[in-house]
Amino acid sequence: SLGLTLDASQNATFAGTITSGALSVGSSGTSRFTDTNAFPLQLNRGLDVDVFGANGCILGIGSLKGSTYIDGTRISGGIETNGTDGSFIVQTLGGGSYTTALTINSSQNATFAGNVGIGGSPTAKISILAPFAAATQAAYIEQWEFNQIGLQVKNTNAGSSTTGILQVDNSAGTAFIVNGSGNVGIGTDSPDTLVNIEGSSPILTVEDNRTSIGTGTIMGRIDFKQNDDSGSGTGVSGSIYSISESSTGQGSGLAFSTGIPNSATEKMRITSGGDVQIKS
Repeated sequence: SLGLTLDASQNATFAGTITSGALSVGSSGTSRFTDTNAFPLQLNRGLDVDVFGANGCILGIGSLKGSTYIDGTRISGGIETNGTDGSFIVQTLGGGSYTTALTINSSQNATFAGNVGIGGSPTAKISILAPFAAATQAAYIEQWEFNQIGLQVKNTNAGSSTTGILQVDNSAGTAFIVNGSGNVGIGTDSPDTLVNIEGSSPILTVEDNRTSIGTGTIMGRIDFKQNDDSGSGTGVSGSIYSISESSTGQGSGLAFSTGIPNSATEKMRITSGGDVQIKS
């Protein structure tokens, strides 16, 4: 039987397999095919593999042996497409064994086995390093869908108050943290209460951004809400708020409201002039 057939168009067909040596498609331009460590197959123009069965086919690209070889694509490890579940797998080669580095499944979900670095070497599962002079953000997230979460951070180590779920650092240390108990720390990495603000003479600012304020306008408010519905129901039963006492907003008082849920009314006010008004 024929092992090799060359037709009039210089197309070659092998009936069997190549068990030694190497095969070059295109010009090799090198004598490396006499090396026992050389590729069994070199493609200088590209490769097109068609499906040959119900489960498709598998294409593997093995480790490159020489660092001086110049190729259009350099892969150390392997690439595999799985026709059974439609996954795409990238493997690395080290110590004589292959390790899966990246898997993309049929739903286009990508799973990286190691760390991912963008703009620099990764120091965590995902590391983004933006140049000092960069004109854009290091990361940008935009959510278009209604009733969807733009960014969700979850720590499954429930009950650990010392483990941070979300932490933002600056050059001075921790600027903001949400710990495992749900406490929020600003200027501290160990918040003791639900909201813990720490700093040298820390200031909490509530700002009304309206440019036109009239008499009676509430410019900021703290509400106290209860959720026991066994009596008068749930809702706000007390408030402290800043209220304008002039048509230009140049003077404001501090009012205190108390009462049953959702029906609290002003009971006391410290006016802009310093007087205390108590309503009976």
